[in-house]
Amino acid sequence: MLGAYLETALKQKYTLEFTHPEFNNLTVINRKVVSILSVEVEIPLTQKLANGDLENITFRTSSPEIIHLCIYEHSMRMDAGYGEWEELLFLAIIHDKNLDDIDKASFQSWNLGCTSLAFAKWKEVNPLDSKNHVFHQMEKIFDKKHGKKLQELDRYCSIANQKKYLASI
Repeated sequence: MLGAYLETALKQKYTLEFTHPEFNNLTVINRKVVSILSVEVEIPLTQKLANGDLENITFRTSSPEIIHLCIYEHSMRMDAGYGEWEELLFLAIIHDKNLDDIDKASFQSWNLGCTSLAFAKWKEVNPLDSKNHVFHQMEKIFDKKHGKKLQELDRYCSIANQKKYLASI
C-alpha cells in the first residue's frame, strides 16, 4: 500500500518555487496590526545658519526598505557596530526615488545619527495577517526570553543584499 502511494507521488509533477524574503511592513499601532504604507524621513543637516537654526531635509516615502528600517530601527541600532546603522540608512536613502537630487547633493552635511523615521500612513490588516504577525512576534519573544539574539540586523542585510543582487541580474 505504502509502495503504491510513493510510486504515485514520484510520478506527479512538482514545480519548485523559490521565494525571496521581503522587507516587513507590518507593526502594531494603537493595539492593532497595521501595514505601513509610508514613512516620513527627516534628516537634520549639521551646518548651522547665521541665525543659529539648523536646516532639515524632509520627505515621505513608500520604500519597502525604509519602512522596514523604520519598524526595526531600535533593534537594528542596538545590534549595529559604530557607524553601521548610519551607513545602512545612507544607502537606503540615496536610492529612494522620493529624495530629489538637490537634497542628495547635501549628503556630506547629513546628520544620519539623528535622522527621524516616523510612520506617516498605514492601514489595518485582515484578521489572518494580524494573527500571523502576532504569532511571529511571540516566536521572537520566546527566542529572546531564552537568550537568543533577535537577528533583525542580519535579516535586513540578507534581504537588502539579495535584492541588490537580483536587481543587477
